[in-house]
Amino acid sequence: MNKISLASTFLYEFDIETNIVDNYLIRFLNCKNIKEFSVSDRNQTINPTSALSIIDENNDPISFYDKEMFDHVKLCLNQVGSLYLNSKFDICDTWVTCTKFGQVSSWHSHMNSVFSGVVYLTDHHESYTEFQIQDPLYYKLTPWLSPDVIKNNNYIIKYRPQRGKMLIWPSTLLHRISMSRDKKTRYSFSFNSWFTGKIHKGITGRLDVDVRS
Repeated sequence: MNKISLASTFLYEFDIETNIVDNYLIRFLNCKNIKEFSVSDRNQTINPTSALSIIDENNDPISFYDKEMFDHVKLCLNQVGSLYLNSKFDICDTWVTCTKFGQVSSWHSHMNSVFSGVVYLTDHHESYTEFQIQDPLYYKLTPWLSPDVIKNNNYIIKYRPQRGKMLIWPSTLLHRISMSRDKKTRYSFSFNSWFTGKIHKGITGRLDVDVRS
């Protein structure tokens, strides 16, 4: 049996105008119907980070829509998607992550999504997004696009949050927020995506999906 190794993991970095991220954060935090959700697994004993979501009249979380932010994110999503798939993408859910001093999230990936991403709404020096690269050709994936990426070891990289920076990656990629040593609260806009419009896979199977903005 031969093992064929593929360097299939990627991490794309974009810039968003700081006035867009500032306006989004102000508008979000001024909402009255925000609910906090713990982001942790059962075995995590240290303080988990939190996800902040807008809730509707039934107490169900909903995405806080901001046209400027969503339009920019979707433009970047489609740039990434065009490199791999002949399809456009739409945002299927969003949330704001709130991380205070000493908080951390567990390793996780996002199911029922194609590409995931984060927009950093605040700057930080001692709080990182970590990615676990499980690929034997890891060394060929460098150098990365940003000087704020730190190689922790052969399979983990750390990205330092910068206000206005956005990252997009495949939703299967393991990631987490490392324990924050920043006294300033970290805020980030996170999102998942899915194909927009109809998909038809042809003779090997049929999958019709219709996602509307």
